[in-house]
Amino acid sequence: MIGQYWPWMIMKTIQAMSVVVLSLSASVALAQVPSPSDPGLLGITHADTWKDLKSSNYTTFPVVSNEGSASLTKTAGGAFFASSSLYGGYSTESSEFDLNVASALSSVKTVVFQAKIGQGYGDFSSQPVLNYTTSLGTGTITATQQVLAQETTTSAFGDVLLSLYKYQFDLSDISSPVTSFKVSYGQSMHSQLYNIRLDQSTYDYSAPVPEPASLAVLGLGVIAFIKKRKQTV
Repeated sequence: MIGQYWPWMIMKTIQAMSVVVLSLSASVALAQVPSPSDPGLLGITHADTWKDLKSSNYTTFPVVSNEGSASLTKTAGGAFFASSSLYGGYSTESSEFDLNVASALSSVKTVVFQAKIGQGYGDFSSQPVLNYTTSLGTGTITATQQVLAQETTTSAFGDVLLSLYKYQFDLSDISSPVTSFKVSYGQSMHSQLYNIRLDQSTYDYSAPVPEPASLAVLGLGVIAFIKKRKQTV
């Protein structure tokens, strides 16, 4: 008897989950965590942004950035565009994505990836990594992570943590010019991705910066040199 009704039961369950998904997205969107913004990189810079990742703006992949020079592709999983976010889905454990930059900024040394995301079964199922291409081959770089903002909000599933993350990649040790790259990451089931941003810079942030004490010693040396020069003139 039950066997006759299981397709109907599955359909009703999916419909009910869809309603919960919509209410979850709507409630989480009320949190006051800011969207990704200009990180203030030095040197020559370029930015690509993906704002308001939701069904009223996007329906299929790939999604070209607002600047038109990079694209977001889904490589695996059941994530889809919901009413307020790119929803992590509920049919698989996670979804996999690539941010593709076909033509990297000339002499790029630093890449920053920012994301505003709400937790479901976690937020990022795999941390972002950068895969690059040069004339000599390919390679992979991991990032340093920074939490820029976090807030807990209430949803149909209880408390949800909304975060703004920043991931910075150092490309300064790559001996040959980077021609293209992609940032790959995994998005957890039931998570909500709202906005992402990708910045490139020619500035080498790995170069050592003199400490204040060292600068003071250097300044005294310059003053002594100037005084000695005046005495000999």
